Amino acid sequence: MDWLILILLSALFFGARQVVSKKVLMFEHATEYLTATCLMAFLFSLFFLPKMGMDYPAMMWFLMYLKALSLTVGWLLASRALRHLEISYVTPLTNLTPVFLLVWGYFLLHEVPSATQYIGVALLIFGAYWLQADHHFTSLLKPWSIFRNKFSLFMIIAIFFYSICAALDKVILQVVDPYTLLAFTYFVLSVHYLVVQFFKYDGLKDIKHAFVKGKYLMFIIALLMIFSDIFYYMGVAMPGAMISLIIPVKRTSTLVAAIVGGRLFHDHNLVYRIAACVVMVVGVILVVI
Repeated sequence: MDWLILILLSALFFGARQVVSKKVLMFEHATEYLTATCLMAFLFSLFFLPKMGMDYPAMMWFLMYLKALSLTVGWLLASRALRHLEISYVTPLTNLTPVFLLVWGYFLLHEVPSATQYIGVALLIFGAYWLQADHHFTSLLKPWSIFRNKFSLFMIIAIFFYSICAALDKVILQVVDPYTLLAFTYFVLSVHYLVVQFFKYDGLKDIKHAFVKGKYLMFIIALLMIFSDIFYYMGVAMPGAMISLIIPVKRTSTLVAAIVGGRLFHDHNLVYRIAACVVMVVGVILVVI
């Protein structure tokens, strides 16, 4: 279970990153934030250059690009949701990733969860439903209002892309080393966001604005991204580690983000949302058993 320690460390850094990102996104738009932080993360990833390999099959490079493309869309949608919605509402929604992963894991990776793990997934879905109900749990139809809020819908779509990334990670890391995947992913992310930044927004002006407003927080976010991802990749790369179990463990980061971020940003109905998040974490535990 060495992978469990690595993924828990990844979850800790990811939760901290979400909290700091919410702070930055209060005065930056999502694209300039992502462009600046991904550029910094790519530069930091070059520290691992001596450990990287280049002699991989063309199919692996294609899969790595496909993963980075999916992450480009997922992060952009999730960052827009995080900017416009309360952190204690947005982050627990990512606990739904295992629902998609059960499907991907079964059909692509031939991973077969147990009955207990299915119960855990049911709790995850129930917790998400409870979270969507907010403090109106007496109304069973209240959670369906998510489809009338475009930013909530953005988050659900982002989760779908996250699940694709997770399934691809398991396939890729059976061949590619974690350090190459880390650097290549941030390189592609940087290129994608730069293209969007220059064609749709104000290019270098916005990137400069991101660093001027974000100051040292941009460097902190980039470091948190690196630590979170490298621990995650190392955990996924370990023999016997099932991606359908790894992602639910990583999603314990939502409890950190919901509690710390919710208190820091004075979110509404925080106790209620934390309770829903706890139900989801119990689901995570059952999934891991």
